[in-house]
Amino acid sequence: MDLQPSGRPKEELLYLETDKIYFTIKGKNRNCEIDDKDVDGRGYSISYEEKGVNLIVYTKKAYFFEYENYELLIEKKDKDIDLSFYHENKDIRNKITKNRSGSLSGIVTFKGEIGYSDLVIKVNGKDHFIIQVEVFPAKIDYRKDYIAIRSDVNEEIYNLAFDFLKRTYSLGGLSKHKGDSLSEYYSILNYIFEKLKKALKTITTMPHHLLVNERKVVSYHKLKNATSETIKWLEKRPEKLVKKKDKFLPVEALEVRKKVTLDTNENRFLKFIVKSILFKLKELRKRYFKLERIEDSSFISRLEGFAKTMNKYLTSTFLKDVGQYHFRENLSMVFKMAVGYNDVYKYYLMLQKGLTLNGELFRLNIKDLPLLYEYWCFIKINGILRKNYNLISNDTVKVKNNGIFVALKKGVESKVVYENPENGERFVLSYNSKMPSETVGQKPDNVLAIDKIGEKATYNYIFDAKYKLDGASKGSSYEKHNKTPGPKEEDINTMHRYRDAIVHNNEETGRYEKIVSGAFVLFPYEDEEEYCEHPLYKSIDTVNIGGIPFLPRATKLMEEFLREIIGE
Repeated sequence: MDLQPSGRPKEELLYLETDKIYFTIKGKNRNCEIDDKDVDGRGYSISYEEKGVNLIVYTKKAYFFEYENYELLIEKKDKDIDLSFYHENKDIRNKITKNRSGSLSGIVTFKGEIGYSDLVIKVNGKDHFIIQVEVFPAKIDYRKDYIAIRSDVNEEIYNLAFDFLKRTYSLGGLSKHKGDSLSEYYSILNYIFEKLKKALKTITTMPHHLLVNERKVVSYHKLKNATSETIKWLEKRPEKLVKKKDKFLPVEALEVRKKVTLDTNENRFLKFIVKSILFKLKELRKRYFKLERIEDSSFISRLEGFAKTMNKYLTSTFLKDVGQYHFRENLSMVFKMAVGYNDVYKYYLMLQKGLTLNGELFRLNIKDLPLLYEYWCFIKINGILRKNYNLISNDTVKVKNNGIFVALKKGVESKVVYENPENGERFVLSYNSKMPSETVGQKPDNVLAIDKIGEKATYNYIFDAKYKLDGASKGSSYEKHNKTPGPKEEDINTMHRYRDAIVHNNEETGRYEKIVSGAFVLFPYEDEEEYCEHPLYKSIDTVNIGGIPFLPRATKLMEEFLREIIGE
């Protein structure tokens, strides 16, 4: 007896024709899973590379998803036409092959490459037209989660770089390492400008000030407050005293008054920073016009807007009455700790150094979602820890000749060390750390190693990022045991393997001992409240193995768990 067909049958998702070819894409129709409010357009767009192409499109909407198979069929109308197909991904390109009739066909998958993807159709060696499809993630929300993950990666990497710069470079040292590229300076300023404005606004609301003594010689009848300094001044100037009846009274005397001043060295340095940004903007504008190219009105308008804003702070705030800055070797604690000032200083460091972030993370095809999710998990855990604990050292960010280098790479170990300000205990978050084993070496994604005061043992907690989700489809064994979506069971089994395989040799007893206190799968799921009832979450309390949902909109359970294991 024949097996009943499973899943959804393949349908024509996109069908079009020109005067030379027919083009068809078949696959599972999942258009119903896309909210039209969250996407742009039809899910695809077409550009004409060959003049005079008469194109007829029969499909209104076609949405494509990661890890789905799609059948491409490109047929020619004339036997003398030579068809070819191009895609930047070699794996996709090689799947499309030519048959005896000269037509092209094949089954392709975009795997985890989220975002836009170009399908190039060539006729006789020349581009006929290009279909740009938009590939959506199946496990997370495209707009709310995917975009947020990319934003988080950028934001946290810049924050790690800021912290690195603040700890590594003194003000004097930076003057020797300025970035040379004005275009680079502009791109950095463009990135941080709104944050810089916010920090400057905070400062103008609550500027740093000092209480100083103002000394002034005044007539005796105007003298309101006589101090010990007044008496000492008169003792050295007896000629200022005249005898009236039986008393000696001064003609004039020194008066010392307490006065609040904003003309502090910190505010002078702040003014210096604003003036240096304004100078760079003027230089950039001057060089741009020397290029004698077609003027970009949008660029010029933005440049002049930056300059106008910076000039306003110089002429319309307390800075207009602040004096000239004189270099000091040691920077004031105001720029390290005071609200507003610390932010302005880190943006200044960024501009002065020429923060060019390089490394695997920035060469990565950012559409590779599983690897992006793995990087994000490590970076986001760091972001959570930085809120409550002191960053001690960080080898994910390094300096090379071409700027700041992000040494975060799949297969290469990275470590960030933190300290608990309440008790001085230190803990290390490692990425791709090679853990000891007497059989096959183990390399989990993220390991949090906590050293507790008064104990020899180190508590190791594994957080393995898995861009996988079991949807608990109706009638499945997963749905029967767990009822709601959660981590894959094979990934939970991997956590058991980690705890059993990762051991060290206790020299005192001569025995191998397990050193993993807990192992957890991080997986993409947003309903934290529902997941709290999941058996693989409750198992964390009983056997210290389970899954924790982790997405930009789902960090509460992870934050609570980190606080618990660090503080217990």
